[in-house]
Amino acid sequence: MAVDLATTVHAFLPRVVVYTIIGTTAAWLLHLMQPAFQAALSKDYQMFNWAGDKKGVGTFMKASYEVALKSQEYFKETHRKILEAGHGGIQLVPIPHCSTGFMLMVPKQLLNEYVKQPENDISLKRYTLQALVPDYTTLGPHIVIHPVYRNVVHKELYQKVADKMPMVNEEMKAALDDNVASKLDSNGVVQINMWDTASAILSRSANRIISGQPLCDNKEYRDATAEYAATFFASALYARFIPPFLRPLLLPYMCRPLMRCIETAAKHATPVLKERMAIIDAAEAQDIEPDLPNDMLSAIILAAKKDPNGPS
Repeated sequence: MAVDLATTVHAFLPRVVVYTIIGTTAAWLLHLMQPAFQAALSKDYQMFNWAGDKKGVGTFMKASYEVALKSQEYFKETHRKILEAGHGGIQLVPIPHCSTGFMLMVPKQLLNEYVKQPENDISLKRYTLQALVPDYTTLGPHIVIHPVYRNVVHKELYQKVADKMPMVNEEMKAALDDNVASKLDSNGVVQINMWDTASAILSRSANRIISGQPLCDNKEYRDATAEYAATFFASALYARFIPPFLRPLLLPYMCRPLMRCIETAAKHATPVLKERMAIIDAAEAQDIEPDLPNDMLSAIILAAKKDPNGPS
């Protein structure tokens, strides 16, 4: 009896493996083609032209291939088509596995009407959750949709950016001195890698506004945040090519470099957070305003403490 069972399992197991592979492949192909069918065949979008291309599933699948394997050339060509396209009406640009399968190009005269559409029709929250795959590219969906961050960004960057420019100028000058001026040879010439140098300068100056000192002076912290920023959107783009049922299996490994960046940044940021929270608690006990650095980190801590839905 045991021999018969073992023989049956031995004969049946290869079929299970083959059927699983076939089923997974079919589901993956369906996942990849779903936005193509939606973009090319849905009645909702038949009235719109595609920027520089003919409508069709074939066009969209070609775009999917180029996004996955020739993304630099694809986006250069897409940018050229957008510039050459007429702006008299709404046009679609195929962008495989964004939340809808295409980017909507709206003429300037329709922008005001576009932004006034209700949340049920045009949802930034829904788009963000679908496009960024935050369960795997961040610490969770709440990170990208929590109103605290949106309010702080609007108030601290949009409304108060002029107040922060002296800090940016100071940090950018220091970054240029460290990354360029200090490496000049006797002839006043230096050879640099533009990408690495620009990343270092932007990371330092941006972190002065976002994280403040001493974090913007910490090279390991700056490198981690710069690497995260450089790879985040690419990771989210490729994550969208993976069907939802395979994401728990594949994405933790694919997005591991992002998590390492977060862990490194958290190692340095946690003591700073605790220090500023202690300053706030001491100020509240004395009923005075806390003396905090003028950066987004301080603003986020203050906003989070006032948030009724935040941790107690």
